[in-house]
Amino acid sequence: MRASRRASLVMRSILGSMQNSGEFCRSNPKNAAFTIIELLLAVAIMGILSAVAIPLYTGYVNTAEAGVAQSHLRSVYLQQQEYFSENGQYYANASCGDNADLINLNLFAGTEAIDDTAYRYCVTQSTPDDFVAQAVPRDAGLTLTINQLNQVNF
Repeated sequence: MRASRRASLVMRSILGSMQNSGEFCRSNPKNAAFTIIELLLAVAIMGILSAVAIPLYTGYVNTAEAGVAQSHLRSVYLQQQEYFSENGQYYANASCGDNADLINLNLFAGTEAIDDTAYRYCVTQSTPDDFVAQAVPRDAGLTLTINQLNQVNF
């Protein structure tokens, strides 16, 4: 107990001498605040960094979302092959739109295998022996496709 009390007294004396020497408190009001130039410079640097970082981040997000859409289309292709072997024809939607729920229901037995947050998915066909699965981006971008021959456009 005496050792801790001694340490406490030593710390108080050190802090007291530092306060008196001006290390902890600025006695000169000229150095007490940032100047407007320093603040403007900091804001300008932050603006330049954000102008570079935001487009890079957006590009990374778009690339990742396209990779997810490609993976979903490959999953649709595999499920279509299984559907064809069981039913003698490929599955298709009546129209192209937000059909991820229908695709999940009919090809993936209701499991949410396809997430439609960034892309709209649909499966179309001209004959029962073919299909084209599409992933259309919700924002501007390239439409990704895959067909019954596993020919891709991405």
